[in-house]
Amino acid sequence: MSKVDWENVLDIASSIPASGANACADQALDTLRVWHKDLLPGVAGRDLLWERAAELNLLPNGQTSANGSCRIMAVGDDWLGLNLARNEDWELLNAWLEQDDDLSNWAHIEKALLVRDAQVLLARARSMGLAASRLSEKNLAESAGASELLDQPPWFEFTSAAKTAPQSLNTAKALSELQVVDLSALWAGPLCAHLLHQFGMQVTTVSSIRRPDGAQQGSPKLYEVLHRGHAHVELDFTSQADLKILANLLRNADVVIEGSRPRALRALGVDRDTLGLQGKQLWLSLTAYGRTAPCGDWVGFGDDVALAGGLFATAANGRAEFIADAVADPLTGIFAASAVVTLLRHGASGLLDLSLFSVARHCYKKIHHSGAQVSHEYHRPNLRC
Repeated sequence: MSKVDWENVLDIASSIPASGANACADQALDTLRVWHKDLLPGVAGRDLLWERAAELNLLPNGQTSANGSCRIMAVGDDWLGLNLARNEDWELLNAWLEQDDDLSNWAHIEKALLVRDAQVLLARARSMGLAASRLSEKNLAESAGASELLDQPPWFEFTSAAKTAPQSLNTAKALSELQVVDLSALWAGPLCAHLLHQFGMQVTTVSSIRRPDGAQQGSPKLYEVLHRGHAHVELDFTSQADLKILANLLRNADVVIEGSRPRALRALGVDRDTLGLQGKQLWLSLTAYGRTAPCGDWVGFGDDVALAGGLFATAANGRAEFIADAVADPLTGIFAASAVVTLLRHGASGLLDLSLFSVARHCYKKIHHSGAQVSHEYHRPNLRC
């Protein structure tokens, strides 16, 4: 099967426009229902975008994200999205802005940014591991010539054992024999694993004893829903014995979901290349901006990456504003599940490099092609948690 045949692996309904991010989620979930008509009965795709906001009673507030960790701030004539999602991010601000002034609150940060250069700040943020995005005219990151590189469809690398003939996944028995190992955390990867589990696949969630998934405490009800029915394995990634257990789990998996930057698993010696995986296995790599250098080292989360991809509203006064809660995360989870099922139907094995940015950009284009404008999209979901 040629490369061009896989360009729409992200969305087999890619030619259908969408009026907004909610509609994109509806379409993606409906694509999965082509293969499983009883998938999540009574749940719309847009419900999956808003479950966390409903659990935590959150809403985006103009230029402040729903969870408060990300802000859109004026930098000269540009807008910059900055996500301080981790405590250690605040400790980097003085070095990032190369000044000793008090930067312990958002008002001080906004004042410090007013006369700076957005492109320079973006490059420095990414080199330091800060999650930042520039809301440029093309809605593309502009660092190290990466604009053209980023605006590409998801990339899939076949293994030598890959098949191309479609095969049926209609029987519960066939699906129940597929083993999924989920190494991801937060939202996109776990949502993808949850949807695959609804297809009957057996999911094992692997987590670090030393660094547990922040969603377990941050949104405990949604975490429980997304991991219900999964086997759970907690490992110490500093232990060679535990790394051997992890390596065996990965070698025996049919599908692997991981959400780390490429260098993370390489450092542990459990990445796809080091393990020398053979045979029929589909490896899903979820990142902020893709695996290809320099993007593979960039940090990003659902809110700031959504901004980079164009999923923000423009108010009457010209201000860019958030439209939903970390919208690139749940969108990626649904579209990733659709891509995995599509590839599995073709018996494909290999590496799918799927980024939050590629999904956000894909949805932006669907909205743009519909003639609609990206807008605020509050939806009260049918809660499952």
